[in-house]
Amino acid sequence: MRQWTQLVITAGWLLAAAVSPLTVSAEERAQRRSQEDLLRIIEQQQKVIDALQKRVDTLEKRLEETHPTSREHERADVTHAHKDLFRNGFNVKFYGFLRGDIEADTRRMSFDSQLPFFVLSPADPSQPQRRTGEITFHPRLTRFGFDVNVPKLANGWQTTAKLETDFFNAIIDRPAAANPALSAGPNNPFLARDLVSNSRAALRIRHAYVRMQRGDWHVLMGQTWDVVSPIFPSLNADTVMWNAGNTADRRPQIRVGYEPKSGKGQWSFVSMVGASGAVDGQDLDGDSFRDGEGASTPTIQARVGYTAPSRVKGQNWSVGIWGHTAHQEVNRFTVPTAGGGTSFSSHLIGADVSLPLSSKLKLQGEIWTGKNLSDVRGGIGQGIDVPTGTEISAKGGWIEASYKASPRYTFNIGTTLDQPDASDLTPANARTRNSTLYLTNRYSFGNGLSMGFDWAYWKTKFKALPTGTNNRFTFFVQQDF
Repeated sequence: MRQWTQLVITAGWLLAAAVSPLTVSAEERAQRRSQEDLLRIIEQQQKVIDALQKRVDTLEKRLEETHPTSREHERADVTHAHKDLFRNGFNVKFYGFLRGDIEADTRRMSFDSQLPFFVLSPADPSQPQRRTGEITFHPRLTRFGFDVNVPKLANGWQTTAKLETDFFNAIIDRPAAANPALSAGPNNPFLARDLVSNSRAALRIRHAYVRMQRGDWHVLMGQTWDVVSPIFPSLNADTVMWNAGNTADRRPQIRVGYEPKSGKGQWSFVSMVGASGAVDGQDLDGDSFRDGEGASTPTIQARVGYTAPSRVKGQNWSVGIWGHTAHQEVNRFTVPTAGGGTSFSSHLIGADVSLPLSSKLKLQGEIWTGKNLSDVRGGIGQGIDVPTGTEISAKGGWIEASYKASPRYTFNIGTTLDQPDASDLTPANARTRNSTLYLTNRYSFGNGLSMGFDWAYWKTKFKALPTGTNNRFTFFVQQDF
């Protein structure tokens, strides 16, 4: 029995071995048929593609026969336009924003509600009719600019350039603005100024310069910010709190900077010579020449600063000290001075600091002191007391706390002060103290769209006139690009 069992098992193995090659052979045949079908499909698709390409070639040939140079002209026009805008190797970046502002005052500010430097006294002689408040709308802060990056020179110097403009230009075009009766003289220069028609905003250059850099050194020539007083409060984008605690403006200049790294931080040694009288345009003797240029010496400024990473991740702290000096020369005074001087000097010294305290809270501010500061936006716009020929001393500054309440919302609380020495002032309407307390709010919707709502309490004191106070409200919408 056992032999029969072994015989059956042996026969089964032999049968399986015989059938197995037949089964594999059938599978292979099926795969071959599938591959052959796929190749036939690919060949058919290729024939379709070849036919379509032939039709495209025929149509292009007919187009060339009808308009033989149209495509060449098209390519040439595109290449020519590209070269006109961007020279080979040059990179141009456009930037800016469109903005609309609404501003409301409970009392009158200086002469024009869009030039908020100080509050007029209720008894100001330029305002025979007492005014309570004003409201104004304008798009003047709309800004457009571009940066140019130039290929590096063979000697290693890298050149960049900037042009930036807005529409916040002061041009006298209304009879009231040019009325001499409204001007209170050199100690009240703002009352003789005005903004161009509110629906005809005039273009203004903010920055226009060429900057060359190699390593830690850079040289700049053109118009940009003063070297002194490099940071700004968040309030009052119209005049950035000039003559109310924040000093410095823009002016034509040549500057040289050396900014080497030191450990994790970086030093900044920057100096410049620039146009004197570029801001206040002072011409006390009325000879049609600015007194600063008449002195034949430029404005000189310098700053030493240091920046380093703070304990707050991704934020730096910085500190700086700076100074300014300039001279003015006059041939004669329209109103003779008691001192009889014809040469005057301007000096300013100050410091700035920016300090992140946490990922949400930041403090920053400036403090300064000097004399004859009207050309750097100090002394509430008063530089020389004409009746006595005294250079008016002043001191001031500002401090601001910024809190980032959410990724989209930030608010700022601050105060500013500009305080001339009252003993250097003679006219009854001379300004002796200008201060503000303010709250600003900024909300970002994303994609460059933002809005802001600001409140500021202004208080201006005078030599012999009642104090002027004002609550100023600003609302704006801005779209960056």
